[in-house]
Order: sequence, then structure tokens, then C-alpha cells
Amino acid sequence: MLKAFIMVSLTPNSIAKFTEAVRKLPFVKRILSLTGEWDVCVEFEGETADDLYRLHAEMDGLIGLIENTVTSVVMKEFEP
Repeated sequence: MLKAFIMVSLTPNSIAKFTEAVRKLPFVKRILSLTGEWDVCVEFEGETADDLYRLHAEMDGLIGLIENTVTSVVMKEFEP
């Protein structure tokens, strides 16, 4: 299993449209609204890097809503 977090900076007043579109995409586990530099964190969970690529390709269709993204792949999970 491959997990990643996609941090997203949105254009003004686009969070509702963005979350409505992204919640329908495959491999999206959660969408979190944030304070600070990033507006949203999209939690990805898929089987392969190709799945992550497909999610990014789908998100590219939201060009008018997204200003910037950074993706971090989870290398290891630790128990609390």
C-alpha cells in the first residue's frame, strides 16, 4: 500500500468547488481544511505510484482552483 499527503494552496473562494470535485476522485481517503500556508491536505491511499500519478492527473483538471501543491509520500508509519 502507498500513502501520501498532498498539500494544496487554492485560489481565493475555491475551497467548496475543490472539495466537491476531489471527494469524487479515486484513492482519496480524507480531505482536511487547514490554517497556515496550505489550504487543504488531501490524504491519498492506493496500491502503486501509478495510482498516485492518476490522482495527480485528475487534479490537474482543476487548474482554475489550484495555485500550488506539494506531495509527500509516507515512507513509514509509527505507532503512537
